[in-house]
Amino acid sequence: MTDQARFQRIEALFHRLVELDRAARAEALAALQREDPEAHSELVVLVAESQARTAREQVIDGWVTDARVIDTALPLPENIGPYRITRLLGEGGMGRVYEALQDTPVRRRVALKVMRSDMRSAAGIARFNAERQTLALLDHPNIARIYDAGTQTDGSPWFAMEFVEGVPITRWAASHKLNLRERIELLLPVCDAVQHAHQKGVIHRDIKPSNLLVCDVEGVSIPKVIDFGIAKLTDADPDRTATRAGELVGTPEYMSPEQATLGSVDVDTRSDVYALGLVLYELLVGELPLSLGELRRLAFDEMCRRIREDEAPAPSVKLALSGSQDRRATPSAGWVNHLRGDLDAVVLKALAKDRRQRYDSASFFAADLRRYLANEPVLATPPSWAYRMAKFTRRHRTASVAALVVLLALAASAVVASAGWIEARRALERTELARKSAQATSDFLRELFKAADPRQNPGRTPDVRELLARGIERVASLDADPATRAGVLESLADVALALGDTDKTAPILDEAIELRSAGPAAEPERLAFLLDRRAALARERADFDAAERDLRRALDTLDAAELQDSEAALRSLINLGIVLRRRGDLDAAEAIYQRAIALAKVSNRTDSIASALTNLAAVQQARRDFAGARANLGEAITLFKGLLPANHPNFGVLHSNLAGIAISQGDLGLALASSRQAKAVDEANLPPNHPDRADTLHGEASVLMRLGDLATAEQRLRQGIDILTNALGEASPRLAVPLDSLAQLIRLQGDPAEAARRLQAIDQTLRANDTPSAAAHRISLLRQLSYAERALGHTAEAVAAAEQSAELAAPLERADDVALAQLLIALAKLDAGDSDGAHSAWQNALQQATACASGSCTLDQASTGVLRAHYLARVGETAQALQALEHALQHRGWTALLLDHADLQSLHSEPAWKALSARLQAKIDSAWAAAGGR
Repeated sequence: MTDQARFQRIEALFHRLVELDRAARAEALAALQREDPEAHSELVVLVAESQARTAREQVIDGWVTDARVIDTALPLPENIGPYRITRLLGEGGMGRVYEALQDTPVRRRVALKVMRSDMRSAAGIARFNAERQTLALLDHPNIARIYDAGTQTDGSPWFAMEFVEGVPITRWAASHKLNLRERIELLLPVCDAVQHAHQKGVIHRDIKPSNLLVCDVEGVSIPKVIDFGIAKLTDADPDRTATRAGELVGTPEYMSPEQATLGSVDVDTRSDVYALGLVLYELLVGELPLSLGELRRLAFDEMCRRIREDEAPAPSVKLALSGSQDRRATPSAGWVNHLRGDLDAVVLKALAKDRRQRYDSASFFAADLRRYLANEPVLATPPSWAYRMAKFTRRHRTASVAALVVLLALAASAVVASAGWIEARRALERTELARKSAQATSDFLRELFKAADPRQNPGRTPDVRELLARGIERVASLDADPATRAGVLESLADVALALGDTDKTAPILDEAIELRSAGPAAEPERLAFLLDRRAALARERADFDAAERDLRRALDTLDAAELQDSEAALRSLINLGIVLRRRGDLDAAEAIYQRAIALAKVSNRTDSIASALTNLAAVQQARRDFAGARANLGEAITLFKGLLPANHPNFGVLHSNLAGIAISQGDLGLALASSRQAKAVDEANLPPNHPDRADTLHGEASVLMRLGDLATAEQRLRQGIDILTNALGEASPRLAVPLDSLAQLIRLQGDPAEAARRLQAIDQTLRANDTPSAAAHRISLLRQLSYAERALGHTAEAVAAAEQSAELAAPLERADDVALAQLLIALAKLDAGDSDGAHSAWQNALQQATACASGSCTLDQASTGVLRAHYLARVGETAQALQALEHALQHRGWTALLLDHADLQSLHSEPAWKALSARLQAKIDSAWAAAGGR
């Protein structure tokens, strides 16, 4: 039997079966099983899905379902994988969806979909797995994310995804009485999310209001695209897609004409554009061109014909005839006049029956909607001179003097019309170039990732790093236009950066920037983005000059394109501030952040405000304005909570930053709790070897050292150092700080010789890096080296290290650091029996420490106690030594190791010592309790 004949037979059987009652259908299927088992298996799935789809009022596969499809007789499982099941949300043709709770490593609510046992055929499992593999490809704030996947002991696959507690987009718009503009703006993030899916090779195929849920997050309306249960991958592998011969894929009233051909025409991304057009139609008119009631009254063949052939009336015409304005609480003047013209043209272009006449992508559809909102010419409307002039005058009312318009019309109409036509042609050419480039990029990546198919490479599946290496190898011989080549390189750079592979990223970015800098591939925002990425790499290498050059070039590029207040410009501005801060230019960094905040407020970019506040807090922390830093970071976290899901990767950085501020304030309980939160977010989002995880681990280790848990701190430090070494190489500047911390920890554990060796090696590296931040690091490192040398009995070396620390700190006017160095010199000279030299150094320390009388010094600085107490105890000033320790205990820089040093041995017999020890232990216990335990 030919494929066509088989298709026709399956189609005929399907239509006959769905029209039978349950008993007759069961009898017919039993007979078919005896005659044609293969056809029986396929039709059982088709009929089950068709019946479930008919019964459901809202959402396929159980996000919001009619109670009739939920079989409540089945017991509710207690757990599936690591998730506690709380209730059944719904049931569809392939699976059941539960609400579930995850407790560790992060606490969150999820929607957990598990395959029904009666659907567990090889084909069924392949289709179910196709859905979770599809979701795994997607990472967009407006798409419900997949978190986890697995298989139950009975063989049923499952996956956990983001729980979206929202309202269908059309119902949301009606209940909140959104005006016309607000409705269009609400759909734009949906278009962006669908475009993201298309770029990942995923076609949704069931876009409708109930799969576009809107959530209210602290007053912000956030739409989410859900339910990729019948999505299709553009590689069109029949075993990895829900398409079957003769199956009506999708929801009829939101179906594209090609979907209504029952598989005889391949469905591409323009099918989703059609569905987006229908959703917009319903948002603007209040009903669809063909309603559910109309379609469901028709015979199956007639329904498909109407979907394929009936042209949609213009939205303005439908609205005028329907009289639905009052029902939808539209503005009192009505919307008919607003719909006529541009909006009618945009919607009808999206709904063209011939897909060649539609928008080529969701992004082009969204771009035309944005043009409409900005009173710019839309591509769906012929760009006549009169039309373009009308748009110009609407945007620039005060500048459009009537006499000037008349003069231009009379004297230069031919020239202007010609210019308008040329500009329109160029715009269309750019659009077509972008479409072809995107398609070529998609084709390249699809061919590359076919290598992951076990049927293509039997015996093993390459990991992402191998695929990246293959992509880089292939792109070297890619014969393509500059725009396409740049697009491929950018995609590969994204993968390399996501993996933390900076060595591979740098040359890819270099070539992409060169291509984007000239010719048809030149796009200001794309070029600025690439320069921003390259600057980030330079910043991590501590090459701040190169980073600043790229960021200023990015800003100049955007300024020249009149995009100085764009999202791209704000991003580059904020990143320039990071470079200036790391270089030590705090005043310039603060000015940059204040400028970014002002610009972001004018353009109402909440995400940019939050980012700038986060980085401003880092500047304030560097200035020891811990209260100001904590206030700004707290405001940033609040803003981000309104923009991002609770487990978004950004919260890893935010919690880490909060932990750093809490450490500086002496709130070690909050610091440890925040560090643990950051680590949990990283574990949920980042690959095990990503460099950012090392920063989080170092932050946690710093708190653990302060709390005296040296063994766990060492474990975290070594894990982070291994990550950085593997990702960035042994010479990376990012290794200096964690290696310094490890050396300090090794000294505290009783191995000063190994600590000294490590510190000397780090000092060699820092001396080669002639930057203010490297010099500041050496000041503290040399103090640690002095500690280690003194523990070894090397008094001369201890004095030399401390003297170098003082010499570096003096020009920077860091009196407290100079005082600390002088105290170390005094203690080393006491060890050597040089009491006069010790006393001289002690006096020098006291002179330097006067600036700390206000309490601005941290624990490790002279006036706050520890080293001062060591010296006082050694020279017999017991009462003063205990007073200094009491001050240190109350200071924000206290540590659990405050009393652990041989210099303090003479104080142990004092009555005040026991009380001091008890208060220290109480603080330690309180911090552990606040962090949730050890």
